[in-house]
Amino acid sequence: MSWPIPAPGDIANRAAATYEAIPALAGIDARSENSLAAANCKLLEGGMLDLYFEQGNIAQEMMVDTAQANLARFGNIWGVPQLQPTPSSGTVTFTGSPTTVIPSAFELTAPSGVIISTTASATIGSGGSVSVAVSGQASDGSASNQASGTVLKVTTPLPGLAPQQATVCAASDGSGLSGGTDIQDIEAWRARILARIRLPSMGGSKSDYVTWAKQALDTVAQVNPITAAGSVAVVISMVGPCAPTTAEIAIVQAYLTSDAVGPVTADITVAAATLAPVNFTIHLNPDTPAIRAAVINALTLEFLLNSIIGSTGYFSRYQAAISSANGEWSNELSAPTVDVACGPAQLLTLGVITWV
Repeated sequence: MSWPIPAPGDIANRAAATYEAIPALAGIDARSENSLAAANCKLLEGGMLDLYFEQGNIAQEMMVDTAQANLARFGNIWGVPQLQPTPSSGTVTFTGSPTTVIPSAFELTAPSGVIISTTASATIGSGGSVSVAVSGQASDGSASNQASGTVLKVTTPLPGLAPQQATVCAASDGSGLSGGTDIQDIEAWRARILARIRLPSMGGSKSDYVTWAKQALDTVAQVNPITAAGSVAVVISMVGPCAPTTAEIAIVQAYLTSDAVGPVTADITVAAATLAPVNFTIHLNPDTPAIRAAVINALTLEFLLNSIIGSTGYFSRYQAAISSANGEWSNELSAPTVDVACGPAQLLTLGVITWV
């Protein structure tokens, strides 16, 4: 709750009442704007309100759930620093004359204006092209992410290149330059600190891996640690829901295997959750575009709130979600007709809806 602050005039009125209660000051007017007593009451109120506001600020900064300026201190105390921006990475393709050398740290400019630089040198081969590893700047964060096929212009012309540009290559997961993240949002950082306090490390329990993965990237939505003798497969999905990119998996993997967190006796592997769409066949009564849209929203919310990596999708929950749609009177759900099972690394998502 917020720190209580007196309403305007309350302190001055209490001070005036004190003046009026002193027998020796009988008849004094402590409420008239033209009296010295009233001026004293207002001066007292101004000073006291400053103290109230300062006390309120101190009370706010003392607690993790409300601190602003002090949040960094709580993060340091609990070993949960704010996640800093990270650059994107990937590869681009240059074309030009064979034997043309692309130097390391060679700068390219994206359509948005961010700078992308090569991280190694390369030479254009006899085929007239070469792929080179590149990285964005950490300060640009997510703005350094670029879709595959994006054309990056050469900042300083290089003889032998034709044209003076490079094209972002598609990674194995379909992304282009990926992995760039912005500095962690304050409230997301606060949530990580609170999670650290509420769920103290237990030497590598399942809840530890959930906490650690979300500390590595605040866009990690779900975590399912699958344990075996001496090994842990940490399956993750991202906010969306969607599968993580190769770069995102690498970030979480590096964090979980760092000296700061993961148990030294465990072989830890981070893997992407496999999205498993659940398709529906529904007959609505009445059947209108508005009610169909309401059903889609209800099922979307059902999957968002209750679909968990490795967990069964319950037929009764799907029926209840459809029935909760505004305007729906009755429905027939002909697919699925039973609970939907999934593997330990799968995440059920809303698929295609067929209306009949």
